[in-house]
Amino acid sequence: LFNVIVAIYVENTVAAAKKNELQIKHARLTDQRMFNDKAQQLVEFVVQHTRGVLHLMGDHALTHEQAMQLHLTPEIFEELLDHQEFQQMLRDLDVADEEQHDLFDTLDIDGGGTLDLEELLSGIAKLRGEARRSDIVGVGLRVR
Repeated sequence: LFNVIVAIYVENTVAAAKKNELQIKHARLTDQRMFNDKAQQLVEFVVQHTRGVLHLMGDHALTHEQAMQLHLTPEIFEELLDHQEFQQMLRDLDVADEEQHDLFDTLDIDGGGTLDLEELLSGIAKLRGEARRSDIVGVGLRVR
């Protein structure tokens, strides 16, 4: 009898923990303000760490439009991935560690070999969360 009571208690505890985890994940995925803040940090990091690589002259600040015109190559993206801070920003934006090294190829939809920051951010926004039925149907339709 005691084992049955303990089993029921453990089952209820695990179910409550799973429900709580799902609620926290849902809140994080729907928090647009948090996403915007993390995306802004990501853009600032990319701009700061690509200045020398992209031969941007001077210390003057880039305008928003100039920053969004930056084009990242696979080599530059790999250099960014060498920074733990960049990896953590991607994690904060719900890009899992195992997906980070393939992220460039995943987001370079047109196969042009470069990503601008707008493509990077919009792609990350679309990747957040679990795959939905509409995502799977959309992929199926594109393959046809």
